[in-house]
Amino acid sequence: MGDVETFTSAKLDDTIGALELGSLLAMFMFGIVTLQTYTYYEHISDKDRIVYRILVRFRFLDMPAPCE
Repeated sequence: MGDVETFTSAKLDDTIGALELGSLLAMFMFGIVTLQTYTYYEHISDKDRIVYRILVRFRFLDMPAPCE
């Protein structure tokens, strides 16, 4: 019974800060990747082969998949 009581009495105050910081860091990193992808397609993609352009697009669209 001690394990159940410990689990149900866990304080969210101790973990909500870590969750918020982790979410903010993930959003910041997603913004950086979005900016890099945009810059690639605006300035560099016309010089690369089609395979590289497809790989960049696939990787960018596949990136949020672990969040589901």
